[in-house]
Amino acid sequence: MKLFKRVLLAGIALLVVLGLLAYFTIKVAFPPQKIRQIVHDQGMALLGREVTVGDVSIRILPNLNVSVQDIHLANAPGFSPTAAVQLHELILSIHWMSLLRLSPDVSEIKLVKPEILFEVDRNGHHNFEGLGGAPKEPKEQVAAPSGPLELPASFALRSFVIYQGRIRYRDLKEGRELTLDNINQKVNLELDPTLRNAQTKGYLTIAQVMVEDSAAGLRKGDVRVSLSHDIRLDLPGEKLRIKSLELGFQDIKVTVSGEVTHFTKGPPQLDLAISAPDIPLASVLKEVPPSLSPEIPKLSMSGKASLDLKIAGKVDSSRPPDIRGNFRLEKAAIGHRDVPVGITELGMQVDFLGDTISMPNLGFRMGENPVAMQMALHGWQGGKMILDRFKVDAKVELLPLISLAQRMGMADEKLSLTGTVLAALEASGPLDPQRPEAIKAKGEVEFTGFAFKSPAIAVAIKADGKTTFNNERISEVAQVTLGKSDFSVQSEVSNWQALVLPKQAKQARAKIKADIKSKFLDLDELKPKSSSQVQGEAPPMTRYPALPPIDAVVNISLQQTRLLKLDMTDFSADIRADGPKVMSQMKGRLYSGSFSSGMQLELKDSTHADVALKFDVNKVEANDFISRLNDQLPGKAKMVKGLSKLDSTLFGKLNLNMDVRTSGLPQDFAQNLTGNILFMLVDGRILETGLTAGLSGALSKVHSGLGFKELNFGLFKADMEAENGKLLIRDAKIDKSPIGALSTTGFIGLDNSLELKIDQVLPPAASKAVLGVTSAAATSLAKATGITELGQAGLFPRNSQGQALLYFLVAGTTARPEFKLDAKRMAAEASGGAKSAISNAIDAKKAEAKARLNAEKEKLENAARAKADSVKQALEAKAAAEKQKAVDEAKKAAEPAKEKAKSEAKKALKGLGL
Repeated sequence: MKLFKRVLLAGIALLVVLGLLAYFTIKVAFPPQKIRQIVHDQGMALLGREVTVGDVSIRILPNLNVSVQDIHLANAPGFSPTAAVQLHELILSIHWMSLLRLSPDVSEIKLVKPEILFEVDRNGHHNFEGLGGAPKEPKEQVAAPSGPLELPASFALRSFVIYQGRIRYRDLKEGRELTLDNINQKVNLELDPTLRNAQTKGYLTIAQVMVEDSAAGLRKGDVRVSLSHDIRLDLPGEKLRIKSLELGFQDIKVTVSGEVTHFTKGPPQLDLAISAPDIPLASVLKEVPPSLSPEIPKLSMSGKASLDLKIAGKVDSSRPPDIRGNFRLEKAAIGHRDVPVGITELGMQVDFLGDTISMPNLGFRMGENPVAMQMALHGWQGGKMILDRFKVDAKVELLPLISLAQRMGMADEKLSLTGTVLAALEASGPLDPQRPEAIKAKGEVEFTGFAFKSPAIAVAIKADGKTTFNNERISEVAQVTLGKSDFSVQSEVSNWQALVLPKQAKQARAKIKADIKSKFLDLDELKPKSSSQVQGEAPPMTRYPALPPIDAVVNISLQQTRLLKLDMTDFSADIRADGPKVMSQMKGRLYSGSFSSGMQLELKDSTHADVALKFDVNKVEANDFISRLNDQLPGKAKMVKGLSKLDSTLFGKLNLNMDVRTSGLPQDFAQNLTGNILFMLVDGRILETGLTAGLSGALSKVHSGLGFKELNFGLFKADMEAENGKLLIRDAKIDKSPIGALSTTGFIGLDNSLELKIDQVLPPAASKAVLGVTSAAATSLAKATGITELGQAGLFPRNSQGQALLYFLVAGTTARPEFKLDAKRMAAEASGGAKSAISNAIDAKKAEAKARLNAEKEKLENAARAKADSVKQALEAKAAAEKQKAVDEAKKAAEPAKEKAKSEAKKALKGLGL
């Protein structure tokens, strides 16, 4: 007994001595400072980043324990200064005896408060790129060992623990951060040398999710996610047995069990069961943290959901494994405290039957309105999928839907939507991406009482209508109100698949017929709200978009249209599209005037179109008409832009006749314009422009009384021709104006350059004033000849009525014209006028003398003629008296015979009984 005690004491002493010896040996060989240096150097070498550690402690009894604190892996340059990886403490515990048996038994690996920061910068690069440094030269490959994989010894990890971990994902571009917090894990692992009975068991939980972004701030939710497992592995036998694999989210539990075999030599064989029975929706909603949304507490849910699937078969590229089971939703309801009508009687069943997915019913009610859907899909596991018995019958009230969406933050709270939608749809046929037209579909959708209002649009929209469709055609009838405006549409699109299917487009073209009618269309009200931001000009068009395969006939009839506070009535348009040609005929009335146009556009290729336009305007107010074309004229030439601004400058009754052609892209239209333009403006006026200001200035230099601010006229008439990028003015006249009559020829360029000749006839008062300014030469000549009229010839040419003429040459631009008198022409015509005055004076003297001689001659002739007339009158009187006497005597001689004849006639009548 004493011997045993001595041996025991000696053994204990030996163990103590050996332990102390080992402890001091480790302490001497691996002091903390040296360990920190090793970690730093090896970390830098392996990861290419700064790696730092804090305190290091080692205990050898009862187990070998190593504790390393405050491990940090530096973040990548250009990212935040926070470490990419940081760990509060790493604890490793190993049984001494297992090391002596050469069968490591790790009691515990514990990570205390590990934190991983994953950042993505604004260019899409993340902070773990380049981790590990530059790739090393590949070493010479060593042949893989033949035979089954076998470990040199057994290995056991009794506990791998993560305590209060955190993972942060930070998107610097979007200003958003997602944090998975309070991550806890405990897993054990046992490996035998042959890996015939490898086992792992444990759990992982995530107890908190936080989302933070620059717009919404911090949202924190106590969302619980869990994963537990109990798995056995027989690697040589290629068998993975899942005794239990449970995924949990809040109150939802999904369990997986079964086996996976042949996973190394393949194809893998599955025999799994997935089950999530009787999930109470109310319980699920209850588990959703209110902090995620203030609307969560206002929601209510009831009913149950369940999932039951069995998956069996091989996993290869030919077809998926066989799946059988179902998903059910029973007696479910969803409501919201602030929404009067919720979803009730919600039920759904989805059956997985091998190669077929069947949904015999999906239905619910919103108030009294039912919604029902059913379908079946065959061949979804790799064969030719066929849609069968797809059918929807629904009556939906839009107000409860939009109210619920608003309460859930899915729609703008200021948006308003009401109305009822009735839908009946059916479809069946093969789901072939190469032949989508093989699906046979038909249905109709009717909407009544539809009303929509949003801050994004200027007016409220109200509509009633019906759409019907099948594979051949789509028909629509709708009555729409937009604020004060209204219109009705009746349209039909036949062969509509040509619009959406390229194959169909090559074979046929869609045909559209549409009639659009309106009693009142207020385009001012429908214009988008003005933006404070200045919009830049759109870049010029480089090519025309490809025309869709459409042949169209569109008829438009508008009783009254308002634009820029102007009313147009009786507008009608007939628009036809036939391949690359588009033709239109339009007409309408603008107050007491009218207009009509005919246009034909033919697209030759992607960069060239030919356009022909005939346009007639009759007695329309000029500023009203130009206002309707304001900013609508194609091209960016300066002259075109100037024309679009004349609505505030030009007034009067307008007559316009255009017969023009052009070609190219829209920005080329003005440059390529050719044709005739006749223009007439009656009883009008022109406010001050560059041209009128230039003319006023030039006239003021001739006589101060001729200047003006605005020009009134009785008639403004122009005969013009567009050619070679210029507007040729063949003849333009202004009559009945305070400054007289003007006649113009020349041209205006697209760049607003001018080359004009203006002939002006001054009015009588102005003519008299300027003609009074005579030259000394003209006055001397008048005195020498004694012909005083020569003094009125002056320095200005005159017309036949004696009115002074001015001739101007105009250059520069329409904004800054340069007026100057055509002095050479005026001097030549003025000199000719003086010579004509002398000749006219001499002729006047001759005519005066001749007139005096003719007057004396006429006096003598008149006296002789008067005397002869007196004698003739006496003779005629005497002859008339004698003639009357003879007549009287003849009447007296015939009287007895007349009385006798009268008596005999009476006797004859009496004999006849009268």
